[in-house]
Amino acid sequence: MIIEGIQVADHFKFVKFDVLVNAPESGGDAASGYCAGSVAMTPHMVRTNKKKGSMKTVARFGVCDLMDNIGADGDKTVVVSLVPRCGGELVTIGGVSIGYTK
Repeated sequence: MIIEGIQVADHFKFVKFDVLVNAPESGGDAASGYCAGSVAMTPHMVRTNKKKGSMKTVARFGVCDLMDNIGADGDKTVVVSLVPRCGGELVTIGGVSIGYTK
């Protein structure tokens, strides 16, 4: 699983969010999904290149075993939920994708 374009508005704040697979879309607790992992970004100084704009990063998670364990290995679609734990209002995400790599 790849979470692309992770951008934090204020690099002097701690940010954390959990990545869940197949959490209930409505009427349930989002924490009941299957956790693929977490992204945590500690406060740090950032030097940005004026031509390129602000810094973006990527997070990658190996989810083959997780998909197999929850019976979603052959599914065409799965629900991926990003659950903010700290500083969620500061984060923007470019996109989420799942694919096989060699």
